[in-house]
Amino acid sequence: MREKVQSDEAEVKCKERRSTVESVFGIIEHVLGFTRFLLHGLGNVKIEGAFVTLAYNCKRLAGLRAA
Repeated sequence: MREKVQSDEAEVKCKERRSTVESVFGIIEHVLGFTRFLLHGLGNVKIEGAFVTLAYNCKRLAGLRAA
């Protein structure tokens, strides 16, 4: 597994993932201020996560329309 993780292909995939996925989490955490779920239970957490995702998408859409 160590050889697999240290390969050139894995490095390229890791760089790609950092730029595509983790930036979304950074924006949600730092710009929207969402650092933890406030509700308990899987159903409530799913709903709260959906609201956070909706807020992120609305913010992104507003930015795209302004450009």
